[in-house]
Amino acid sequence: MEDKEECREMGERIKQLRKQLGISQDEFATKLGLKQRTLSYIESGDRGILCSVVKKMHKEFGVNPEWIIFGKGEML
Repeated sequence: MEDKEECREMGERIKQLRKQLGISQDEFATKLGLKQRTLSYIESGDRGILCSVVKKMHKEFGVNPEWIIFGKGEML
């Protein structure tokens, strides 16, 4: 199980990415095949993120997976 602090930090980075892209939670979630509520839980750190969702973020938005997971490197 992921550490709560790690989930919170990843959630913050995902929120930062979404805001950088200028899209709503609903639109971002839809593009990732998630429900808006699920994305809200992820962004708040209440829920971890699956590897498959990180891959979708990389494919859909060009985000650096290492940045999402570890906070290292450039966002895009």
